[in-house]
Amino acid sequence: MASFSEKVVNHTLSLYNDDALKEVERGQALVLAALQPQASLVRSVEFLENFQKNKVESAISGEPRYQGLVVSLDAGYQLTPKDRVWMNGLYGESTSVFPMSTNHFNKLEENMIIADDSTAVVGTYETHACDPMTGETDVKHFCVVNISAGDTSRELSERWTRNHMTIKDAYESAATEKLSGVLEGQEEKIYDSIKDYTSDITHQLASQFHVADASMTQTCNGFVRSNGGGVHFLNAAVPSFQRGSLCHVSPLHGFVVFPYSKERRFYPSNLLASGKYVDVNAITDVQRNSIFTRANWSGDTTVNPYALRQQIEGWQRVLPKPDKVMRMRCANFARDPRESEILETSDVLKMTPTDVMNEGISFPEHVRNNLVRLHGDDRTIAKLMALRDDKWHVLNPEYYQEGMLTLPRELAEKL
Repeated sequence: MASFSEKVVNHTLSLYNDDALKEVERGQALVLAALQPQASLVRSVEFLENFQKNKVESAISGEPRYQGLVVSLDAGYQLTPKDRVWMNGLYGESTSVFPMSTNHFNKLEENMIIADDSTAVVGTYETHACDPMTGETDVKHFCVVNISAGDTSRELSERWTRNHMTIKDAYESAATEKLSGVLEGQEEKIYDSIKDYTSDITHQLASQFHVADASMTQTCNGFVRSNGGGVHFLNAAVPSFQRGSLCHVSPLHGFVVFPYSKERRFYPSNLLASGKYVDVNAITDVQRNSIFTRANWSGDTTVNPYALRQQIEGWQRVLPKPDKVMRMRCANFARDPRESEILETSDVLKMTPTDVMNEGISFPEHVRNNLVRLHGDDRTIAKLMALRDDKWHVLNPEYYQEGMLTLPRELAEKL
């Protein structure tokens, strides 16, 4: 029988530098510690190139959550709340590719992408290939829809772990779990499974781009049966398919299709770097304008930590060369406020443009006035209060002068 350490496959060692690798290793230790008590029922743990802390899932749960791995278990493995460190996220997240005859794009109404579907994308993409006979570039157009059931998806794995279900029972529950949903302009409907729900909403969103038949559909967060009655749980991962495996490199870049490989069973479903964002003030005006013209999301803000996420640096060195590159032309992206609330001020500044007064892009009014909108949490307010005696009048002078507070009694009694 293989020892527990022999069951671990780690694809991160040749990718991350020392500082990043330490954070990755801390996460791997948490995952393995959760699995260790039932080590005899663990078949394998595969840490993929995109293994890292998932900041939005960690923010929502208030506990560390990691993505980018495949955990393979015997059917009798009993889930516990500790397993949420690896079993988390948007269960049933689905990506579909629809061939298009043109690059027709629609900016969706705000209510067509739910805020808690944190990684939703609906947009147009292009592939470019050179005709070897004519030397001309052959451009093909696609609509890509990446969606989930949002917090409903998260609640499934929360319940499986809370109820200490076996992995086999959780697998069967996922396939038969009924849920209700309301699509735009329709009455509430009961779906036989989360797969039926995501399929229905995918086709509704695709219809906005006048396409109906998907050439490729895959699920990146969910269960896959394995030999001998076992179960794989894929988190931000997809199998190595004969037709190729779709991977979201970054929102502004687009998708790639990795080739089938006998040497590896799974690929990352995305290569978005955790906590690394595009600095829109460190690029050219043309590049910045292109971003805010082609990328769309709800809310009167330029700050979107999902849409402006960078790709994992160096992935090209360690993963096979893609068979296809699908570049983002224009897209609608989710914007989950819970992800924005945990941003460092330095990251908000990166995503807030400066010197936009004379540009033709419809930037929010506060951006045009060179103002920055920050989440008013305790940490930020405390830092702001530390500046109260500087040139910034952050406190109402009616209440604060020369280092003293003069407050209404009702307010003072609340301190």
